[in-house]
Amino acid sequence: MVMPPNPPDDKFVTPPQNTTRVKTEKSSPAPDDENEVQVLDVLRELRAEIQDLQSVLKQVRQGDVSLSSNAGYIKKTMNDIAQIMEMLATGRYGSYADSIRHFQNLWEQMNISPVLSDPKSAFSPQDQERYLNSLESLFKTFVFDIGYLTIPDRVNAWMKSSSSGYYVPFHDVFEDELPDVADRTKLLNVLYYQPKLIDGGLVEPDTGLIYRYSLRLVNRIIHYLIIAGAIILAIGIVVAAAYAPIEGWPLKSSDLSMLLIGWLAVAAGLIVHIMVGVAKRMQSQERPPIMAIGQIPLLLDAKCGQVLFKILLTVVGFLGLIFAAGIENAKFMNAFLIGYSLDSVIELLSASLDQKAGSRVSALKQQLGLTK
Repeated sequence: MVMPPNPPDDKFVTPPQNTTRVKTEKSSPAPDDENEVQVLDVLRELRAEIQDLQSVLKQVRQGDVSLSSNAGYIKKTMNDIAQIMEMLATGRYGSYADSIRHFQNLWEQMNISPVLSDPKSAFSPQDQERYLNSLESLFKTFVFDIGYLTIPDRVNAWMKSSSSGYYVPFHDVFEDELPDVADRTKLLNVLYYQPKLIDGGLVEPDTGLIYRYSLRLVNRIIHYLIIAGAIILAIGIVVAAAYAPIEGWPLKSSDLSMLLIGWLAVAAGLIVHIMVGVAKRMQSQERPPIMAIGQIPLLLDAKCGQVLFKILLTVVGFLGLIFAAGIENAKFMNAFLIGYSLDSVIELLSASLDQKAGSRVSALKQQLGLTK
């Protein structure tokens, strides 16, 4: 697991939450909100210009192209960036003022670089490499700082357009806007430590996923009831297995208590496996773990589909154990271990069941005289 970095320096301003408002007849964005939405668009344009310039200078560093041959493009891009910086300098952007001042400082440092101010000049290889390395550091800072302000707004837009249970694969979606994986991980941890930046999303820095949960309590309650219903259904299937009126069925009503205890053992093994995984992640962190009990209901809502699938697997795994190894081997510890390593055991049980099914089919064919 990637260790969470320290929160950003004070020079950054926490992005205002929910900057992109949905306009309705009852409410409309205030002027300050409109300015904040506008600055995000301008910053995205600035990021695109910076990254395009960074790409060209990377080719120069690699020796694919010469600096002088791209002098015209560099000059044109610098003029475009200058216009964007002028827009930022003359705008009224409220809570973004400190960050915009920081961008102005970075821009001033870029302007004094001889590679950008006079790209047609002849530089020694050592000087050119030194200038390019210095600019690369500036570009990296520029791109990350812009992403710190603009990406949470993009994530919120994704959250609003999806239903609970969906997730945003952060590294895949924002690779273009924040190419460096360490920077993306750093920003993920910032979002993790400031959960209110993402409206309706739970951040998992170790997986790089942001899960969507419903903002409506009614929807969450419905999902909780569905999970409860799935548990009751699973118990019902286990009970029904003891009374199935099927000829040659290996289970009977006297096995009911063993079946219920066995299924509960599988469920307990699954829960313990999840808790052990959480404990390992906590121990790998240098900081004390965040124990936000209030997020557990949100997590159940965000992962409702996965919870239902796990409940189904407990039934499949337990019945698979019975039919593959026999009811006499469905003891508490065996069932517990099945639940603890449920995903891998399902593969083993399915292979055993496939083999048994193949043998039964072959025997049936011989009995019916269908074999040659």
